[in-house]
Amino acid sequence: MNLKPNIPAVCAAFVCALVSLPAPGQVLPPVLAESFNPSTAVLGATSTLTITVSNPSATSTLSSVFFNDTFPAGLVLTATGTQTAACSAGSAFGGVAATAGGTTVALLSTVLPANGFCTFTVSVKGTAPGLLTNNVTVFDGTAGAGNTASAGLSVSSGLPPVLTKTFGSATVAVNSTTTLTFVLSNPNAALQLNGVGVSDTLPVGLLVATPSVVATDCAVPVSALAGSNLISVAGVTLAPSAACTVTVSVVGVLDGQQNNTTAPITSANGGTGLAASAGIFVGDPYQVRYTANLTIGDSVMNFTNTGESSTTSLPAQNGNICVNAYAFSPDEQLISCCSCAITPDGLGSISAANDLVSNGLTPGRATSVVVKLLATSGGANTTCNAATAGTSANPLANGLVAWGTTIHALPLSPQSSYRAYGVTETRFASAQLSAAELVRVTALCGFIQINGSGYGICRSCRLGGLGAARQ
Repeated sequence: MNLKPNIPAVCAAFVCALVSLPAPGQVLPPVLAESFNPSTAVLGATSTLTITVSNPSATSTLSSVFFNDTFPAGLVLTATGTQTAACSAGSAFGGVAATAGGTTVALLSTVLPANGFCTFTVSVKGTAPGLLTNNVTVFDGTAGAGNTASAGLSVSSGLPPVLTKTFGSATVAVNSTTTLTFVLSNPNAALQLNGVGVSDTLPVGLLVATPSVVATDCAVPVSALAGSNLISVAGVTLAPSAACTVTVSVVGVLDGQQNNTTAPITSANGGTGLAASAGIFVGDPYQVRYTANLTIGDSVMNFTNTGESSTTSLPAQNGNICVNAYAFSPDEQLISCCSCAITPDGLGSISAANDLVSNGLTPGRATSVVVKLLATSGGANTTCNAATAGTSANPLANGLVAWGTTIHALPLSPQSSYRAYGVTETRFASAQLSAAELVRVTALCGFIQINGSGYGICRSCRLGGLGAARQ
C-alpha cells in the first residue's frame, strides 16, 4: 500500500485508517467549544452561554483568534459585556462585542500561545419555544478557519416556580415563637425546574428563633441563623408538578402588625416567579373572660380604644377599631355575636344578660358564658362585621382594653335576711389566637348572620360603660 509522506497508516485490530497530520511547519487553526447552562429553560429565562477558544499547537502562537456569532432566531442577549472565566498564561484576551438585547457576539482579536486558551460567558434568553441551536466557526488571521461548534438551548413555554408562605398562627405574643412555612412549587407538568431558590428578610418585629429550628424536605440546606432576620434556600430541584416545604421557627420581638414579603422566587431554567407575602400580629390579639350567675345578675363588657392604630391627628382623626364580641355556652356552642365601632379614646359596652344571651341561637337562656373580644381595624359602624373579622382585617391587640363588670348578690352582713347587689370589675385576660380559631369564630358568626332566623345576633353596643369597683 503506497502512502503519501505526511499521511501515515494507523492500524488497530486489523483495521487500517488514514490519519492526516500537518505538514512540517504548518500552523494549526484554533479550536472552539461552546455550551449552554442550563440547556433547558422556559421562555424568558436566563441561560449562560460559555465559549472556550484554544490553540491546539504545542509550539506555535495564534496571534489573531476571532469569530462572529449570529444567534438563531429566538435567542437574544440579556446583558452587555462578558465575564472572563479564565485565560492561560501568555494569552491576550481581545474582548467581546455584545449588545444588550442583540443577537450577535463577536470575539475580538485574541492572542493564544501554544496550548493556550480563553473562556468567557454571555447571558442569553430564549424568546421563542423550541430547540435553539447556535453554530459558530472560529478563525485565526494566519491559520485560517478552525472548527464549527454547536450547542443547543431547549426553550419551552413553561412557567416559573411558585412560592407561598404562611405563619403558624394569626398572632404571636412578644418573646413567643411560631412557625413560618414556605412552599416552593413547580407548576409545570413536564418541565423540571433547577436551581430554585428564595430569600426572605424578616420585618423588625420578627427574628429567627434561638435555637434555630428548621425543617425541610427540599433536599438542600436552609440558611436560618438563630437571632438573625434572614432566611434563604437555594439550589432546589423540583420535578414536574412537585413541591417542597421549608419551615422555620420565628420569635416575635416587637409589638404590632408585622407584614413580611419575600424576594421573588428564582430558578435556573424557569425564570423568576412572584414574591410571597404574609402577615402576623405580635402582641396579645384577643381578650377572653367568663361571665357566670346571669340568672341573678348581669355582666357588662366595657371596652375602650386606646388610639394606638391612629395615624392622623385631629381634626382628621382616624384609627377606629371594630370590637367583635363572641359569646359561647359552656359546651362550646356560639350563642351570639356582634361588632361595635369604637373611636380612639372612645368607650362602649355590651350587656351579657340583655345583649349577648337574651337573643341566643341555642335553646333556652344561658346562665354562664365565655366571651371573646377581638379587635380589628375598622371605620364607621356600617363597616364593622364580626363575620369577616378573620378575612377582611388584621387582628389588633393593644388598641383594645376591656373589662367585665359583674353585678352579683352580696349580703349586707352575715346576719342579713335579704341580699343587695354589688358591682365589681375585672379586666379581660389577653390570650393568643390561632389561625384556626380565627377562622372558626368568624365562620360561626357568618352562619348566624345568614341563617335568616334573626337569633344569635346580639343587640347594638352602647356608648359609655358601667362604673364599678376594681377587684
